[in-house]
Order: sequence, then C-alpha cells, then structure tokens
Amino acid sequence: MSITIRKLPYPVVLLAALATWQAHADNVMLPEQIRVPAGSKEIAAMHAVGDLTYECKVQANDASGYSWQVLGPEAQLSAKNGKMKGRYYGPPATWEGADGSKVVAAQQAVAPNGTGNIPLQLAKATQTSGNGVFSKVQFVQRLDTVGGTAPNIPCSGMNAGTKHKVGYSADYVFWQ
Repeated sequence: MSITIRKLPYPVVLLAALATWQAHADNVMLPEQIRVPAGSKEIAAMHAVGDLTYECKVQANDASGYSWQVLGPEAQLSAKNGKMKGRYYGPPATWEGADGSKVVAAQQAVAPNGTGNIPLQLAKATQTSGNGVFSKVQFVQRLDTVGGTAPNIPCSGMNAGTKHKVGYSADYVFWQ
C-alpha cells in the first residue's frame, strides 16, 4: 500500500483556513440560545488562550457541600494571524484591546460544548470605553471552547480555599 501526499497551492490552503475561521461566526449554525439578534454586525473575532482560576468553596445553596467555583479568567487575545490584540480577564468579564478600548459584559445564555469543555456562551455588553475595536460591542459570543472545566480533584472541607488554574482556549466573536 502506498500513500500519496499532495501539496495544495498556497491560495487554496489560505482560503480553507479563512473559511474555517469565519465558519464559527455563522449565527444560524449555532445553538439558538447563544445566537445574537438578527441584524447584528460582526466587528471582530479573536482567539483566546489562557486560564480559568477555580477555588474550592462552600456551595452557596448548601453549606454542608463544597464545589469548585470559577474565580475568573485570564487570557491573551490574538487575531487569526497570531498578532496579540488584547486580553480577557474578570470578574467582571472584561475584554481589553491593545488599542485601550474595553467591553464589560454579563452572561445571557450558555450551550454545552462536549465533555471537558466549558460551555459556549452569549454575553451582553454592560459597559464599553475607548475608541477602538471594543468601543461599539453589544454582544460577545464564546465559541469553539477547549478545556477550562473545573479541576478533576476532590473539593471538600479538607481543601477549602485551594485554588487551581485550568487551561482553556476559545474563540470570541464581537458583535455590534
């Protein structure tokens, strides 16, 4: 048995990569609960790589139980060409551009994205500032999530207060 490897022309590879990058922003293909309203216009899409910090805490609704609770994210945002475009941190959920603009948003809805991955998410802007890329954002979608779920370590009174960082990546799409 022989294997033939064909080298595709650069423009074909580039077009395929761009099609993949933009495919996630096709609102109609997403779970209904995380779609942006009809008529929304995509402003930017960025890839995030970073950590979610979890802490073992007493459950809010059950003082006898403990669970891993998210303290907040810390991630770098990059354009599809790999150039750093800003950072994402919280709480509250804040995307800050290298140009000084910011958007703060609150979660509106989530949709599952497979075992071991944090859910897809729709957030609505509560505050914007600056004159750059994030200054007119009204909605933020978190898509293509990988990792980021709570640590697979027991959480109890014995390790209450323990913090763990869990790596994750996601694509964020910003809408006006």
